[in-house]
Amino acid sequence: MPRCAFGLCLIVTALAATKSVAWNDSGHLAIARLAWYRLSDRERAFFSKLLKHHPHYSAFLIDGLPAGVTEIEWAFCRAALWPDWLRDPRVHSLSAEESQKIRDEYHRSVWHYVNLPIIHSDPNQRLNPAEIEQRVLMPPVDSRGQPRHIVAALHYNLKRLKAPDLPESERAVALCWVLHLVGDVHQPLHSVALISSELNFEPPSGDQGANRIAIQVSRGDRRVQRLHGYWDSLPIPGRIDFQTLDSIVVRWLDEANRHADQNSWKLGEFLSWAEEGRHLARTVVYQHGGQWLDFKPLPTGPVDLDEISAPTLPSQYRQQSKKVARERQILAGVRLAGQLKEVAPTRP
Repeated sequence: MPRCAFGLCLIVTALAATKSVAWNDSGHLAIARLAWYRLSDRERAFFSKLLKHHPHYSAFLIDGLPAGVTEIEWAFCRAALWPDWLRDPRVHSLSAEESQKIRDEYHRSVWHYVNLPIIHSDPNQRLNPAEIEQRVLMPPVDSRGQPRHIVAALHYNLKRLKAPDLPESERAVALCWVLHLVGDVHQPLHSVALISSELNFEPPSGDQGANRIAIQVSRGDRRVQRLHGYWDSLPIPGRIDFQTLDSIVVRWLDEANRHADQNSWKLGEFLSWAEEGRHLARTVVYQHGGQWLDFKPLPTGPVDLDEISAPTLPSQYRQQSKKVARERQILAGVRLAGQLKEVAPTRP
């Protein structure tokens, strides 16, 4: 049986910025933790050795190492958070100038998502979904050879992770991106853009993965939030200690074993993973009871959510969304372990 890190009492939300960034820290840690449990000791040792060459191993990957967990476990889980940390890379050991330099060198905002289109309304029939999708996906890289979206970024970083001629520090960086982006692509709203000429959700970015959609979660919670942020917080709340998170992941392992058919993992088929997200966005995220979800569209730019009202999510929607989010994170952990097993050497 996997070992639970019962000595950990770290509040997960202290690990990264609070803005919407795909699954919250709890989600990314859970996915990485599940993958860790599915790796062999030899595979864990291989990736742990590689991570020690990461340029921010001390500054971030093992920062805040608590009692009750080994350094290699902590570094592996924290590695899945590193790409989000790059948005505002601050720790006590870094100056403001050093933080800005890290952000400029490593942060890649477009790597976290792809805007596969979903048409909400087009009364004048002026939108061509196939043309929009082609514009989103192609070319996969920009003029500098850098990925333009999450599908290309996954292929790019997996290739770099496997490259024996690359410096180990660069392969360690690629490993962090793989750990993180496998999680991101399983969040349905990181694969889509809702397009509507009536709502001013223009292609290719549309509603920006539901960041331009406001909802109220329940009648008992009158706060208005973005639908993207609501999905980021599922199914594990952000304010949770690692001991509790670890026990949740252990319970997930039995469910993860249901994905025994490796053909269903579709390893390396990252566009297929994104297409799964679009299907769930179309049938679950943006829908309820066979109709479009009731929401308040937001303009581009800053919005004071405290000054507006928005429709309340139905209770059945909330139940379904938690179930889907749990299933996606479990599948992400299974697939992540599968991808990493293909990278680790078969012999010592």
